[in-house]
Amino acid sequence: MKNKEKWECANHTAGNLCAFFALVSMIASVLLYLVKASMEAMIILFFVLYGVAVLAVLIFPARICKKFDRL
Repeated sequence: MKNKEKWECANHTAGNLCAFFALVSMIASVLLYLVKASMEAMIILFFVLYGVAVLAVLIFPARICKKFDRL
């Protein structure tokens, strides 16, 4: 049962992180549009934001669920 609980924990955490980064990217898009940022700035922000998002969604849920296992 421990593996199923671990899976549920990681899946729930990854889902929350996806929702968080979706919200952050929508806010960033609106802000960049309002300040009329250059295309280069938008592309750079896109790669940075999505690089951080992918790493966070892949790494963070596994680490946080391992910590909860030890408690």
